[in-house]
Amino acid sequence: MGKELQVPRIAVGAVIKEHGKVLLVKRKRPPAEGLWAIPGGKVKWGETLEDALKREIEEEAHVKIEIEKFLKTVEVFARNEKNEIVFHYVILDYLAKIKEGEPFAGDDALEIRWFTKNELDEFPVTETTRQLLREQLDF
Repeated sequence: MGKELQVPRIAVGAVIKEHGKVLLVKRKRPPAEGLWAIPGGKVKWGETLEDALKREIEEEAHVKIEIEKFLKTVEVFARNEKNEIVFHYVILDYLAKIKEGEPFAGDDALEIRWFTKNELDEFPVTETTRQLLREQLDF
């Protein structure tokens, strides 16, 4: 048997902004373990992108969202100590708003909280999250 076919994983993320703050989660698992990032996760086989996003946000933040628009596609590569790629995600990020519920951490989130623009520099936030928020929200 040969090596398993290596393909990127597709994931979705929700940029949720309210009252001048953005909702971020502290990741429990690799590739961004212990870092703050946009909530979201992997798309399951046979699931639409929007259904995946709604499911992931409900699992991770315990809120129901309304998707407003597509923002950007981001690629994330994580490498091991031998510089081999161990994770390759293609993430489709959307702007969304909470339509029901109050966020609290669940599933693969260690913590969840609202951040102001100034607070982002005080916490370990993933570079892709920082870049997306700067480009899309001037945050």
